[in-house]
Amino acid sequence: VNELLKSIPSFKARPQRLLVMATNSIAAIDPAILRPGRFDLIVPVGAPDPAGRAELAAELVPAGDAAVVAARTEGFTPADYALVAQRSAQRAFDRALGGGDAGITEEDVLLAVAATRPSVTHEAAERFELESKRYARL
Repeated sequence: VNELLKSIPSFKARPQRLLVMATNSIAAIDPAILRPGRFDLIVPVGAPDPAGRAELAAELVPAGDAAVVAARTEGFTPADYALVAQRSAQRAFDRALGGGDAGITEEDVLLAVAATRPSVTHEAAERFELESKRYARL
């Protein structure tokens, strides 16, 4: 932590540089790093809302009805959607190996959604909301 704190001023002095850091738990960061002057902004970015999930569904799993997929994927992150897409493709591939249709179906997508555990639990989302209120500087 001390080395990071010492390097921040020299990094910030360089023109056209942007220091971005990410964490899943801002409360776990040493408070010295979070003091004003170290970082100009602290921007909380949580899990996608229903509209964001619908956009992700339309982009990554186009075979399913985006609204239906979004409704079943609360707590899913973009990485979870990528896993759903991979699992859907695997089902289609397995079906094609058996002589069936190789296209991804809505059933493939919904089965993949059901088999995927969301990365953001209800408890984690609540903790994020509390941390966002406490630490955010926009």
